[in-house]
Amino acid sequence: MQILPYLYFDGDCEVALRFYERCLGGRIEEMVTHAGTPVEQQVPAEWRSKILHARLTVGDVVLMAAFGSPHLRYEKRNGVAWLWIDRPEARNALTRAMYAGLCHACEEGDRDPEVQVTVITGTGDVFCSGGDIKEGERFLDARPQIKRARIQFHFSRLDF
Repeated sequence: MQILPYLYFDGDCEVALRFYERCLGGRIEEMVTHAGTPVEQQVPAEWRSKILHARLTVGDVVLMAAFGSPHLRYEKRNGVAWLWIDRPEARNALTRAMYAGLCHACEEGDRDPEVQVTVITGTGDVFCSGGDIKEGERFLDARPQIKRARIQFHFSRLDF
């Protein structure tokens, strides 16, 4: 089993990863902002320059990070990428940041040759109650972009 830590920063993810790169002797392999991605219009304007996803390697250890929601957890084991929606106190309702994180985590699993399937699940008694109504029109305004977003499901045969 390989556990991939995924850190979320509510401050400056890029500064933190550059610090880790320098101190740990690692290498930043990927650093993508929200700008220019399919989720760009789904996040507040002030987030567009923030890091959507980054990957730092130190030897054979991979550390992934983003500016975003701490309510998503990712783990990879035995060819399966597990993605947990972890906000049981709100019945796992999705914020815009969580939606963006889900999209990116699915894309990450799709690019990883070791991942045969991605499983999305929720913690607590509910998988996901939908969009968080506390975000009000901000989440609803994203609906046209969400409908246009390309979501692809890739099915692979799993040998157990």
